[in-house]
Amino acid sequence: MDMKIDEKLHQIGEDTLQNSVVRIMWQKTGKKKDEDNITPRGSGFFVGQNLVATNIHCIVDKEIVFTELLSKNSRYAVEGVVAYDIENDLAILKVDGSAEPIPLGNSDSVQVGDVVCAVGFPGGEGGVITQGTIHEIKESDKRLQIDKYLKPGYSGGPVINSDGEVIGVAANIFIGLASYIGEGMSANSQAIPVSRVQNLLSRTQEAELMEKWNKNPHIQGYAKGFIEGQTKLKQGKLNEALECLNAAIEVNPDLAELYINRAGLKILTDEPEAAIKDCNAAIKLKPDFVEAYLNRAGANLTLEQYDKAIADCDVALSLIPNLVQAYVCRATAKSEIGQHEEALADFDVALNFNPASEEIYLSRASLRYEHKDYDGAIEDFDKLISINPEFSNFFGVYASRGLAKYYHKDYEGAIKDYDNVIETSPKEAVGYYNRGMAKYKIGSSHANKRNKTTSRKYYNDAIDDFNEAIKIDPKADYVYYDRGLTKRQLSEFEEALKDLDIFIELNPKHCCAYFNRGLVKRNLGSSKLKKGDIFGGRKLLQEAIDDYTQGIKLNHHKSISYHNRGYAKYRLGKSYADQRNIKEARGQYQESIDDYTEAIKTNPKYTLAYEHRVLSNYLLGKCEDDLGNSDAAAKLYRATIADSDEYIRLRSKKLNADIIHKRGAANAALGEYGQAVEDFNHAIQIKPKHALSYYDRGIAKQALGQHKAAEDDMAKAKELDPDIDAH
Repeated sequence: MDMKIDEKLHQIGEDTLQNSVVRIMWQKTGKKKDEDNITPRGSGFFVGQNLVATNIHCIVDKEIVFTELLSKNSRYAVEGVVAYDIENDLAILKVDGSAEPIPLGNSDSVQVGDVVCAVGFPGGEGGVITQGTIHEIKESDKRLQIDKYLKPGYSGGPVINSDGEVIGVAANIFIGLASYIGEGMSANSQAIPVSRVQNLLSRTQEAELMEKWNKNPHIQGYAKGFIEGQTKLKQGKLNEALECLNAAIEVNPDLAELYINRAGLKILTDEPEAAIKDCNAAIKLKPDFVEAYLNRAGANLTLEQYDKAIADCDVALSLIPNLVQAYVCRATAKSEIGQHEEALADFDVALNFNPASEEIYLSRASLRYEHKDYDGAIEDFDKLISINPEFSNFFGVYASRGLAKYYHKDYEGAIKDYDNVIETSPKEAVGYYNRGMAKYKIGSSHANKRNKTTSRKYYNDAIDDFNEAIKIDPKADYVYYDRGLTKRQLSEFEEALKDLDIFIELNPKHCCAYFNRGLVKRNLGSSKLKKGDIFGGRKLLQEAIDDYTQGIKLNHHKSISYHNRGYAKYRLGKSYADQRNIKEARGQYQESIDDYTEAIKTNPKYTLAYEHRVLSNYLLGKCEDDLGNSDAAAKLYRATIADSDEYIRLRSKKLNADIIHKRGAANAALGEYGQAVEDFNHAIQIKPKHALSYYDRGIAKQALGQHKAAEDDMAKAKELDPDIDAH
């Protein structure tokens, strides 16, 4: 704003505050005339020697009204109303005193961008001057939109231009959607054009006493609909507010604003069809009534009639191109029908008009987050927090930004946000849970880098957070699930099993839970087998197989479940083979091959399934050899080689030496010793200390008559593994 205009306007505001602008006061009926019973209600200003202009809502329903000119410490009683305009919320009062009237300007000549100031008594205390600019001029009723929010106490006060002329009257009786569900979305306030005041002054009559004027049915309807109705609404008494609006419409059936207020209330009470009927009635009375289209758009949103909502917003924007709520409503509708880019464009325009709106940043951030634009969502959350930290705490913005950072893999940043959430809401389990998940992810990252000490620290810290979440909310089943997974990473299998048991009891159809419990049981079973607990180990492996089977029933497309069931069967088969129970081993190996085959069928590029089918094919071939079934064994060895070839083709880099060794062993079993030596060479190249490859290469070389080379390989194998003969 130009400094000279700024200073000039401020001085004009000071002068009018001293000489012309009054505070509207009313006394509670039937009470003694003392200061405790007199309440400030709004503002007004002199437009003639003993005439004051103000809003109807500042005086309605009160029989005893005063005006105060604070600079002169003068209080003037209101003798009556000489003119009023319900549709524009205006009244001209006759008072028992006089002051300097403010010149009335030409509101038709006002332009968007004009600098103005509002003068009034927000809060009922001393006068305040607020400067701003004309943001928009409504086509339907020529109301002036000002880019500064004017508190309710400004109502009835003058809006003045840089020539010291009144060009509008501040009005803060809200109508339409914004008054109920989006008031903070726009920082604008409105002023009634002064031409409406001039029109009233041209048709003044004898003063009608306040008592009589208040008994006018139209005034009573106005009081019911706009004053009492909104008071009930703010108190949360929705049914009583509706009764007020119904009564008001009965005596004022041609006042479109009443229908719009009732429509807004119907939206709040989840009666969108009834809201649309009221909007239609308002549009019939005032075809250019922008709030009617905006409210109808809101009702259509509720009904998921997104195309109709967009059409209503289009009409609203044709009437007021800078209407922020319409852009936001249209963006919401567009996002629901998959018009992601178009929705973002509408949010961008809305923020261009109102760059300090918390609600718009929150809406755009939510849309960006939903479409996995985590950078964009974080940017909006950052802006929102910088604008209003208190709003951000109340609406969970730190928690939302923490989730965006989590999915953006900024786990440290996520933890900082969850620290804030926990500090402000220490009794909310989800804050601890989310922070625990971020710590779990950092622990996994360090585990992948083989930083065992650091990974264990983060896993343990995650468990501490999960413990706190469960302490706050023992029924938070998802926390048991992830605590169980974390304990599994720490090899705390018994404790992990307890958590997963609890989760599955609460969620018996969660296929991944069976999969993960199967992993825990398989690990625990393998551990018991290594410790010599054959019975306990096999029991847990069978339970793992049962869990995988249940998971497959719930989701038969999950290839990893087939693979893991196959691997559990492979481990069970190996335990029987180690005890020389060849027939049982053979059965488990065959079943494991069937599962690996199913996994590969579901995912033909699943290299791990090929790896493990190589192992099962080879060991099953050994079983058939032991049972004297040489043809069956040869078939399985050839299958081992085929799977090894496919594994090498798919993976090519970072090959597993054990799989290459098994191909060599299968070739050797088929008498292809030259090919076997090449495979063992390859395995040793991948893993130079692979003792079994040296040992089996020695046997293959012996078969080829390379006795010295064979002895060298045997010696190397024993050097690497003194117990190699036991294999």
